[in-house]
Amino acid sequence: MSKTFEAAIDLGAKQVPMIRLVDVEMRKLVDTRAGLWLMILIGSVIVLVESAFVITAIVYGENPPWSYLLTSMATPLGLMLAVLGIMTVTSEWGQRTSLVTFVLEPHRMRVVIAKFLAGTLTAIVLLLFTIVFTASLTWLVGQINGIDPMWDVSRSMMLGFGLTQLTGFLIGFAFGMLIPNTPAAIVVFFLYRYVFPPLLGFAALLWDWFEPIEPWINLSAALAPLSTGTITNEETWHLISSFGFWVCLPLALGSVLLVRREIK
Repeated sequence: MSKTFEAAIDLGAKQVPMIRLVDVEMRKLVDTRAGLWLMILIGSVIVLVESAFVITAIVYGENPPWSYLLTSMATPLGLMLAVLGIMTVTSEWGQRTSLVTFVLEPHRMRVVIAKFLAGTLTAIVLLLFTIVFTASLTWLVGQINGIDPMWDVSRSMMLGFGLTQLTGFLIGFAFGMLIPNTPAAIVVFFLYRYVFPPLLGFAALLWDWFEPIEPWINLSAALAPLSTGTITNEETWHLISSFGFWVCLPLALGSVLLVRREIK
C-alpha cells in the first residue's frame, strides 16, 4: 500500500542569528573581487596621502600639527566610505547573489540590518585606523625633526570628524538602498557631493523665498561646523533636517522598494 506525503513548512524553525548574518555580510565585503580591491584602495589612499604630507614636512623641516594630517584625509576618506556604503548594498544585486541570500533569509529587512551593521563596523575600523595612523605620523615627524609634536585635536573635533565621515558612509548606504546599481548610485552620490550644493546656493541667491529653506536641506554646509567641533543649536537643527532629507528619506524609500522588488 503506497503512502502519500504532504509537504509542510516547519514554522517552528529558528531564525538565522543576527550575529551570523553580520558575519556573512562582513565576509562578503572582502570575498568578492570588487569588495577586496575597495578595501585595498581605501587603505592605500590613507597611507599614500599621509605619507606624501609627512615626506614633504621632513624634507622642509616643518612640523605639521595632528589636526592638519587628520583633516587632510577628510575628503578622500569620506568619498571612499561613501563608496563602501553603496557597495555594501548594491553588490548583492551586481553579483547576482540576492536570490540565494533572500532564500536563506526571507526576512529582507534583517538582511538590510545585517548589511548596515557590517558596513558600519568596517567604516569604524577604517576611521580608527586613520586616527591612529595620523597620530603615529605626527609623533614620527616630531622625532625626526627634533620638534615636539603638536597634539591640537580636541575631543569635540575628533568626534565631529568621526561623525562627518560616518555620515558619508550612511549617505552611500541610503543611495545604495534607493538605487540598486553600483555605477548609478555612485554617479548620484557625486552629483549630491559636488553639484547639488552649488545649485542650492545659486537657487538661494536667485529666489528670495528659497534662501531660508536652503540651510535646512544643504547637508554639505550643515556638516561643516560639525567637522570643526563647534556647532550652534540652530546649526544642529539644520544638520538634523538635512540629514533626514538626504539619508533617512532615501533609506525609507529604498526599504519600501526592497520589500516589493522582484528577486531574480
